[in-house]
Amino acid sequence: MGSYADIKINGNILVEWKNTYDEWYFTKSDRARKIAQVDEERDFIGYRTPVSTIRRRLQLAGYDRKSLERDFNETRELWIKEMKESLDYYSQVAAIHNEQYDVHMASVIPTKLEVLRSTTLEQWIKYFPEALDKTDLSFDDFDDDVDVNIPNEPLLSFMLSPLHGVPNHYHHGFSGAIFPCMQMESYAILLLDMCQDDDLCELDITDIVNGGWVDDFDDIEQVQSGETTFFKIFKKSINEIQSIELNKATPVLQRMIFSSVITAMEAYLTDTMKRHVLNRHAIKRRFVESYHSFKNFEIKGNDIFKYLDELDRKILFYLDRQISFHDIKNIKNLFEKVLDCKIPDDKLKIIGSYSQTRHDIVHRNGKSRHGDNIYISQEDITNLISIIYEFVVDIDKQIIDGLLDSCSEHN
Repeated sequence: MGSYADIKINGNILVEWKNTYDEWYFTKSDRARKIAQVDEERDFIGYRTPVSTIRRRLQLAGYDRKSLERDFNETRELWIKEMKESLDYYSQVAAIHNEQYDVHMASVIPTKLEVLRSTTLEQWIKYFPEALDKTDLSFDDFDDDVDVNIPNEPLLSFMLSPLHGVPNHYHHGFSGAIFPCMQMESYAILLLDMCQDDDLCELDITDIVNGGWVDDFDDIEQVQSGETTFFKIFKKSINEIQSIELNKATPVLQRMIFSSVITAMEAYLTDTMKRHVLNRHAIKRRFVESYHSFKNFEIKGNDIFKYLDELDRKILFYLDRQISFHDIKNIKNLFEKVLDCKIPDDKLKIIGSYSQTRHDIVHRNGKSRHGDNIYISQEDITNLISIIYEFVVDIDKQIIDGLLDSCSEHN
């Protein structure tokens, strides 16, 4: 079993893959993600752009009518050469053994050779749309190839029939008998020439995303939903905490709940920083340039690549072992300097006092630095959840606003 992706140009399939795909001449700015709202519609995850855009990109890459003609002529000459050799072989064998297959091949190859020798590129282009429309004639009820014979239409019959006389399947080219070409781009030009500028080219990866073979466009999904994946995890944690009946909680449980709210915030901040620093080149550079532990490194020229190979490991070490995201100084410095988020000082000051209380609960067994027992009320927990939730929501909105900027970055 498997899943499939394909490129279609105005509904005509250019290429199909199983369990994988290639972006071809699509770019990240072409990405589209539409989740159906009614049964009659279908999901679409992939790339969409007008025919005019793909045509221009192909032209800029050197694929145009001239390259198509070159590919056509070279492939046609290759087919003619192999068919002549095959005809000599089958004619000799048929004369000796008179086997049905050999006799058949010796009789059909001359007709195919005549078609190849006598037709022009313009004729192939003219008949191409009709051949596409009649591809069902190429197969029988058992899905086997059949020789097609349309009266008074030798070229169309050739295009819809097996490519007899070309034994090397690598020489059949990109599209087989329907058009002599080796390059996918040549076949694409044929399909594009059948289209209006505003018709669509689509790379559909919905099936392989749903099949688990490739990842969804997480940034688009998150922008559409209005929240990041890490915020959803944070929100789930807060909802679970709020489901606890506080009026029945013991003092110890109250303190544990209080600490868990801070921990949920810390997990969100840590995971958010990791994701963007490790996956976005510009963000990684800002982190390295702003974090103090990188300032004292002296690197020799011949050690540069060794240092770069170990850079992600160093970054992970600092984020996991050195940086505490319940420390308000770290939150402000890193999120403002690295992720360009604005952090409100008033909320940060309140969170700082809550974080100190959490520190005493976790590291001093619920006592302050002066040895006094810390009492956490239901109101304290409610207020904490409110301020932390608002704080994380504000940061997450800023993360979402900058999320699609990564489309133009390269790791």
